[in-house]
Amino acid sequence: MYRDAEKDALLAVGLRKPFGRFVTVDRLNIGVHHGECFGLLGVNGTGKTTTFKMLTGAEDMTSGGACILGFDLGLKCRKYLYHVGYCLQFDALVDLMTGKETLLMYARLRGIPESVAEQHVQSLIDKLGLTEYKDKHCGTYSGGNKRKLSTAIAMVGEPTSGVDPVSRRNIWQALVDCTENGQSIVLTSHSMEECEYLCHRLGIMVNGRFRCLGNPQYLKDKYCQGYSIKVTTRMSASAERIAELKVFLAQSFAGSFPQEEYMGMLNFRVERRDVTWAQLFSTVREMQTRFEDVVEDSLVGETSLEEVFLSFASEQVQQRPMAKCRICSCFCGGRSQ
Repeated sequence: MYRDAEKDALLAVGLRKPFGRFVTVDRLNIGVHHGECFGLLGVNGTGKTTTFKMLTGAEDMTSGGACILGFDLGLKCRKYLYHVGYCLQFDALVDLMTGKETLLMYARLRGIPESVAEQHVQSLIDKLGLTEYKDKHCGTYSGGNKRKLSTAIAMVGEPTSGVDPVSRRNIWQALVDCTENGQSIVLTSHSMEECEYLCHRLGIMVNGRFRCLGNPQYLKDKYCQGYSIKVTTRMSASAERIAELKVFLAQSFAGSFPQEEYMGMLNFRVERRDVTWAQLFSTVREMQTRFEDVVEDSLVGETSLEEVFLSFASEQVQQRPMAKCRICSCFCGGRSQ
């Protein structure tokens, strides 16, 4: 089952977790190499958090198995936790402890010798830009600084919402340093820019399974083909005229389809490779003329990785009835010594 465990820092096979009548994680397979940053993406409700909980031992697996650095999670062995850091979605800090005290506590819990713990903690503080705040109580930290401290906790022994752009880049570089040192990271983020910068491979989860998997460039080459047409409709536009606009675009570009529609915004995807930019702009100009009473603004561009993500995300259903089974953030792991 774990024949690739030597190659992979993290290997999970057939992870499955139902809650009541609904399946949250459905026979998921993951392999994360040593020194790799793996992006685990998906909208809320796809099973990402449950997957993280199973991989950190916070949630039992209903079926399937996983190993981290050769330690089998199914054997209830906690030795692997020494090699794992987890940056939670929400900051879990003790308000009356300082940032430095917090990091020293986690360093001791991980068994880092006192002779090097202070130096190791100071290195993390400097790397994440917390020097000015290290002796202040965590309860006084801003949301961005709490995020930095949570990231530092995961890096002891190694996601960035709520921080300013400069701090975000510092965190990115800290994570890159981790992978260059042979550590492995599983990252979840809603920022495609972040994922493209950090991740060697990406997996997009839909309904508890991977819908696509590969490195960012592969996913771009495979799925980011064609164009997108974004149309902002006027407040006064009638439903009938908007429907006519949709028909016009569908007939102008065979195979095009409305990818999203919300709050007066229509997003059409044109997947035909034979359509030229000249044809595209000519059709858009005609649309603006024929539907002047409908179109307030329009934007044409190439399909982006973010739009691919949104396209897959639209397939997510809120709850999935449990089918009969045929038995089939941020994690950081270092190399075992």
